[in-house]
Amino acid sequence: MLAKTKLPPTPTAEFIRATSLALEIIALTILGDRKAADKLTDDESAWFVIHVDHWVRWFHANDRKWRSKLQGRSNAGRDYVYVFVNHWLDAYLKNPAQYQERHPFEQLG
Repeated sequence: MLAKTKLPPTPTAEFIRATSLALEIIALTILGDRKAADKLTDDESAWFVIHVDHWVRWFHANDRKWRSKLQGRSNAGRDYVYVFVNHWLDAYLKNPAQYQERHPFEQLG
């Protein structure tokens, strides 16, 4: 469980100004690149896109390392997000319902 002192996700407009990252496009690209994602329903895919957006913005707000990488001037931030999104998708594909239960958005504040 996340500590109550953690900040909510960085607001979308502020995140885009700070990073220039389009999280929805990243999530959709990774879903499209992975054949295993074809077995997901439209609702499961949509949930995953929202999950990626919320969690990356939450890490941006709460983790100095993430914020530094994502706000850098190179593609390192984008590449960093791609690694994590692929990792999250691997776990999600094993059991989407269980993953959703373990990663509710309410935890993010």
